[in-house]
Amino acid sequence: MSTQLNGKKTLVLFYNRRYHPVVIRKLLESGAAKADTVIVNLGEFPRSESLTAEIRAAGSENVVNIDGRKIFSENYISWAIRANACYQEKYYLSAAIARPCLAEITASLAKRDGWDTVVHEFRGNDMVRMNMGYQALETDFLPALSAFDIDEAEVKKTADSLKIPEEFGTCNPFSVSDNIWGRSIECGPLEDLEIPAAAESYGVCRRVAGEVSEPELVSIRFRDGVPVELNGSRCPLHEIIEALNKKAGVRGIGRYDLVEDGTVGFKTRAIYEHPAAACIIAAHKELEHLVLNKHELEFKNSLDQLFSKKLYDGLWFDPVMEHVKAALASLNQFVTGEIVLELSDKTFEIVKRSSPYSLYKGAVSVYNYGHRFSSGDAAGYGNTFNLHTSWTNKMRRMICRQNS
Repeated sequence: MSTQLNGKKTLVLFYNRRYHPVVIRKLLESGAAKADTVIVNLGEFPRSESLTAEIRAAGSENVVNIDGRKIFSENYISWAIRANACYQEKYYLSAAIARPCLAEITASLAKRDGWDTVVHEFRGNDMVRMNMGYQALETDFLPALSAFDIDEAEVKKTADSLKIPEEFGTCNPFSVSDNIWGRSIECGPLEDLEIPAAAESYGVCRRVAGEVSEPELVSIRFRDGVPVELNGSRCPLHEIIEALNKKAGVRGIGRYDLVEDGTVGFKTRAIYEHPAAACIIAAHKELEHLVLNKHELEFKNSLDQLFSKKLYDGLWFDPVMEHVKAALASLNQFVTGEIVLELSDKTFEIVKRSSPYSLYKGAVSVYNYGHRFSSGDAAGYGNTFNLHTSWTNKMRRMICRQNS
């Protein structure tokens, strides 16, 4: 990959506070005419007030700030909710779904305002996702941390010269990625599976002794599979998520320690914090069970897994996702109603559920419907319904005997 930029105007997507100044300088040294910076806010931890000054001191003439929370929640997270998106049971794909959003926002900005190349600072799985996103969007891009030979001593020297502190997650040993949908912590001591996650690694789901004593009831109202109200107040999706992050996070809800299969085939370990995601996805699933029949739920489960896997693998812009989303939209047209959760210490419980599309009717449940349901009907139905299983078992026993 050539890093001779030959007068190109580059737009650098801010990611790591300590690496960013070195990336800017490398770009200018490689012939870039400009190395401007874009900071996209997807709900990260509060940025330092001195951040813009640091970036300009490193060589960026222009610093563009974009509040992407509304776009992120409405165009991306909403689909993750409809799909109950979760990878290997514990990861709610907070970073994976943010990458195509960042690629789309920055690609559109570069095209609109005349930057030639978009530069990003991601590694590993996220580098793959960003690269694939820009390729799909036909945008010229450069993955800085693989394109340039960046020495850690140079990073430290540059950061020290700009008085950038060694904040948690901005330098080794940890790598932290966060947005409104979740927070992930990787690398460093976490690579040793026998070492428990350090208490200071948690940021959103930090249980503070004595801060919360009583359980709290939280109501989430959905329309077409997407939350529209929290505790009776209608508000934008990103505000619902932010409020739930606080309510559930302070109770230590939604944190997971996971060894997962990475995009490139290796197993990795990460600590995830998803307080709002854990609550919303659980509530959405419960509502689905109320309004979809067993065959729809079986299909929906396979669809959810497909969506999650394709998203994790960086295939958000692949045409198959449009087909998946169309099916998700069809199934979620009935997922309207209210779910009430009781939040407690490190857990929650669903205590109430209602929907105008509910398929549950107490008066016609099997236990109260005996006067219309014959036991003879059950025997015949069971024999017919069991043909696939009995025939398969019979044939396999016969084949085993023939081969013995």
